[in-house]
Amino acid sequence: MTSHVVPAAEAPPGTGNPRHARRARHARHARKTRRHIALMLAATFVSWVGQRLGAIALPLVVLAQTGDAWTTGLVAGAAGLPVIAAPWWTRRLRHRIVSGRSLGLLTALAAAGTAVVPVAALTVGLGAGTLVASGLVLGCCTALTAPGQRALLADIGDALSPATSVRALTGQDFAHRISMTFAPALGALVVALGHPITLLWVESAALATAAGLLAAVPSYPAVRMAG
Repeated sequence: MTSHVVPAAEAPPGTGNPRHARRARHARHARKTRRHIALMLAATFVSWVGQRLGAIALPLVVLAQTGDAWTTGLVAGAAGLPVIAAPWWTRRLRHRIVSGRSLGLLTALAAAGTAVVPVAALTVGLGAGTLVASGLVLGCCTALTAPGQRALLADIGDALSPATSVRALTGQDFAHRISMTFAPALGALVVALGHPITLLWVESAALATAAGLLAAVPSYPAVRMAG
């Protein structure tokens, strides 16, 4: 007596195992989410390195241009005013910063604000008004982008798991600390070589690069619900 093996039923063309399909979708989602986290962290690192380099050169360039020591702190002082007043004037605006595109636009504006200083230094010369204007633009952008980046990064991580969100925020803090270790030494070396104004261009270029990286990150549902 011969036995017959009954073949397993084949899935109709165009269909697959629903469990495998869900796993594939989850894997694609995880890869995309991790890519967005990497873009956010890269933007943080690049922008902070640029700002550390600019902070080394700015007082020297200003002092050489104006000859007045009191003007060396105008940009930093003006930038601090919008940050201090942020709880009042950013209350409504913060809820509109829900995507990398909006953060990228603000970072691009900050890049333009920092570029004002080297442009003026090479053309009409630096004055108190130019320095204050540059600082105010940078401060306003920072007051909006700093909390916006942290919120968006946390929401991207939450799209995978709370642990991923914690790791992403920890990575952002680590990027800050790394920039604080080598960027000042690198900036001092460039200044010693006699190119302080080059560092201001590097700062502006770094912010522009960060803006491009942020613009590739979409909004995430948790950010929209927070508004």
